[in-house]
Amino acid sequence: MPCNVNLGGVGIILGWVVQRRWLTLAAVLLCVIGLVAIPNLPAPMRTIWVVLPGILFGAITYEGAGTLLGPSLYTRARLFFAAAVGMAATVLAVGITFADSNPHVLVGAIGVFLVLWVAGLLPLAVKHRTLVRRRGNAPVIHTH
Repeated sequence: MPCNVNLGGVGIILGWVVQRRWLTLAAVLLCVIGLVAIPNLPAPMRTIWVVLPGILFGAITYEGAGTLLGPSLYTRARLFFAAAVGMAATVLAVGITFADSNPHVLVGAIGVFLVLWVAGLLPLAVKHRTLVRRRGNAPVIHTH
């Protein structure tokens, strides 16, 4: 559904969110409400913002991962990937939040972020490789 109003990047993002399913739209609305409400909270409660990127990335990944392999992608693999990406984003947000007290926290958070991201990608890679081998007509990179 094309939009006749030229909103630039915001219009593209909003169009993408609306074309996705309700889970992504709910996550975006939760993030917007959180960004408005969190600054008004008492000081210790303001750090609750670290869960917002995890929720948003998890929702986008869950609904967007189906386009990676189409309908052949298992729901469990998609759910695992979305959970891993959401947790990775939350760990990175926690690392950024507490990095000012100790820079090693940021390095550790980036390491855990990468491990979680790769762990989420492994089931998708295995499923994709199985599909490629089963079809036989898709290009496969050989190293020998």
